[in-house]
Amino acid sequence: MWSHVWLRADYEYQFWPPPLFGPHALTPSGLMIGATYNFERLHAH
Repeated sequence: MWSHVWLRADYEYQFWPPPLFGPHALTPSGLMIGATYNFERLHAH
């Protein structure tokens, strides 16, 4: 079963300096997690 599953994780961090957005810098960040399952391989006997 596990040979049909793919897992992925991605993390992004950004720094936007203060002159563009007022007196404070912005530091947005994000985390993405995903899984893919290949059903096609189940029927290929």
